[in-house]
Amino acid sequence: MARFIELTQYTDARLVLTKTSAATKEGIKRSVFAKPLVRLETANGNEIPHDHLSFGEKRLLAILIKLYACESTIIVDELANGMHHSWIERLLELMDELNTQAFLTSQNPLLLDCLPLARETFGTTHNLVICELAESGEIVWRNLSEAEADEFFKSLDVGLQHVSEIMRNKGLW
Repeated sequence: MARFIELTQYTDARLVLTKTSAATKEGIKRSVFAKPLVRLETANGNEIPHDHLSFGEKRLLAILIKLYACESTIIVDELANGMHHSWIERLLELMDELNTQAFLTSQNPLLLDCLPLARETFGTTHNLVICELAESGEIVWRNLSEAEADEFFKSLDVGLQHVSEIMRNKGLW
């Protein structure tokens, strides 16, 4: 909740989860929680229930809960939807700080422009995956070719364009 407070205009937050079941399978203890109740407080002391949060605030809260509940891996479809760019940047920083392996999808260039793309991070062609529509109508997933990756990183190193602009200019978006 502290990270949510850090990123939003709220001054205090309380989260109440109701445990609905627990089980141990293959030595792994699993608990199921339901009916989360979140109460937020504004600077003037007004209390706001979670059902009055914006779409983006609800997504931010859900992603933060997931991120801290299972730090090692997270899968988020369309991370940028409903999110302020500063929230996206901070979530990506948190994923890095927690050493989280993240599988993120996006049709929004904002996410790519927030990623800390560098040769150190994406040093091989196997870390950037392109989804394309083949002439046959099939959806094809592929890694960048060596030539595409080289051109991409040369343009990135120049530092004059956002990642999304480079990808569009190189026919990768």
